[in-house]
Amino acid sequence: MYRQKTVDYDTGEVTESVSVTRENGTTSPYCSLFIDAAFVFKNMGAMEKDVFFQMVKYVEWNTNVVFANEHNRNAIAFELNIKPESVRIAVANMKKMNILRRMRNTVYWINPNILFYGSLSKRDEMLRNGIDWGLK
Repeated sequence: MYRQKTVDYDTGEVTESVSVTRENGTTSPYCSLFIDAAFVFKNMGAMEKDVFFQMVKYVEWNTNVVFANEHNRNAIAFELNIKPESVRIAVANMKKMNILRRMRNTVYWINPNILFYGSLSKRDEMLRNGIDWGLK
């Protein structure tokens, strides 16, 4: 995880961004967490936060698609030492908070205003696709 503080010299405002890196072959693609995430994480329960950061392991590059199938839910539950049903409940809660958007059965998009695993141009494309990614 990499944290960077940026100062706007006109207003004096200091913003912090966080990047989560993940090895992928010979390249090093990265996940970007955006400032909206700070407000979302403040309102999330501990279980949802833990499940969210475990789900990041299963996000597809440049699509922000995450597979919450039985195998991945069981792996997340094992890592967190919780029941698979708790993972399902956390996913349902994140859907209500607009952190996840259901694409089809057990397949979700992660809100690109919170996190994006891929290039910024693909993120911009996803934000323009007509889905209301508002946060609750």
